[in-house]
Amino acid sequence: MDTPTEQQKKKGGRPQSVVSAQDFGRKDTFSLPENSKKRKTQASITRALVHVFICCGIPFSIIENPFFIEFLHKMRLGYESPTSELLSDRLLNQETAKINDKIKKIIKNSENLTLALDGWTNPNSVSVYNYVILTPDREQYLYALHDYLDNHHTGDFLAGQITDIIKKISFEKVFALVTDNAVNCVKAKKIVMNQFPNIIDFQCIAHFVNLVTKQIMDIFQIL
Repeated sequence: MDTPTEQQKKKGGRPQSVVSAQDFGRKDTFSLPENSKKRKTQASITRALVHVFICCGIPFSIIENPFFIEFLHKMRLGYESPTSELLSDRLLNQETAKINDKIKKIIKNSENLTLALDGWTNPNSVSVYNYVILTPDREQYLYALHDYLDNHHTGDFLAGQITDIIKKISFEKVFALVTDNAVNCVKAKKIVMNQFPNIIDFQCIAHFVNLVTKQIMDIFQIL
């Protein structure tokens, strides 16, 4: 007597227990695993955890502190927290990629953008310059962060860096450029304005007030 499988083969079909390659494209072939909801919750909590560590400036090593792990388990029983290596590497990079994609979409759909830049040297002697995009809705987005430790911060060098940023954004979208009043920044802006005459030059009011206040304090010290 033929088995159900052999009967199916004789009819030209296939056994019910066998899944063909075509079935992988069918939505109704497989149901979601029972723990899929748990995995989604796990992923949601982990992403929120990444936000907390980044935005609050918490060292990634804290994630492996036994008291912090105990706290997480009391907040969500069964939650499996990531390692510090996973948190500071893959999860951080994933979140950075998502944010960068979001910023690119906002810039793509915006007009009359302002590009602001500023530089400083941190306690480790690393020279950092940030480039911030300001939208007409007064929203601010960090567009780029560069380490210029190995470069001379001349006006020509900064002009080249600013020009590259403007071209990436699209010079038709950039309405204004804001820097402080340092000599190299003033020269850089002149070079950029000659190349993009449609861009308006703005001085950083905060830096201007800072310089005026410093001069006033110097006068009082002399008196």
